Amino acid sequence: MTSADFQKNVPKIELKLSTFSGSTECNAINGNLFSKGSKEIQFLNLTSETKKCSTAKKEEEFVKLLKTTTSY
Repeated sequence: MTSADFQKNVPKIELKLSTFSGSTECNAINGNLFSKGSKEIQFLNLTSETKKCSTAKKEEEFVKLLKTTTSY
């Protein structure tokens, strides 16, 4: 997945102490952030708006990647 997969804006995430928020391009996302040790991270309880977007497949792929991420 690259920025070329999105038409207007690339996905972005703002991390806080135990939460995150951001957007997938046209839908807002947020949830809880869990970190355990060095380079381990999980995006939990992720919620997303459900606006219809022309990049819906790539947005779904991005959200799925966040849900399955365990390290960075």
